[in-house]
Amino acid sequence: MTTEQTQSNLPEVDTTSELNSSQILEQVKRSDPMFHIIRRGYPALIQKKNRRTGKIYEKMGTFNAVFEVYSSGCTGSQIRNAVTGEYTPYIVGSSDEDMFFRVINSTGEMGQEPQTFFYISPEQYEHHFSVENGIHTVSLDPVMKHNWHQREREARARYE
Repeated sequence: MTTEQTQSNLPEVDTTSELNSSQILEQVKRSDPMFHIIRRGYPALIQKKNRRTGKIYEKMGTFNAVFEVYSSGCTGSQIRNAVTGEYTPYIVGSSDEDMFFRVINSTGEMGQEPQTFFYISPEQYEHHFSVENGIHTVSLDPVMKHNWHQREREARARYE
């Protein structure tokens, strides 16, 4: 499937109404069947202020995080960057996958079917699922990352 074919399969978006560019972008994202929003709650220490006494106290609560992610299609479709949504010329189900860090989400957060995400590197995946307050929700094993980088270098060498 070429980039032109993939782009022609995307739904049309109404740009005639009075929308600003960020609203149009949100409309395009939400009309893309491969765009997903993952909402997760993480335990966090929350500071509260007692309205009557004015004292600040801490209690355990939940920090809600929202992650936007793009999945790639089935075997034979183009690999898509999970963070940017950019299509690559590489193909799902081929040895091209060795150049990407692949994550399969089968948590049910996005429906019954597992979704496959492709990242440029394990570090991009870790960064993508880091919460803005500096909380790292994903920390991969350093040996696994080293092994992936070795395999990725070998895969890229095949294309040179």
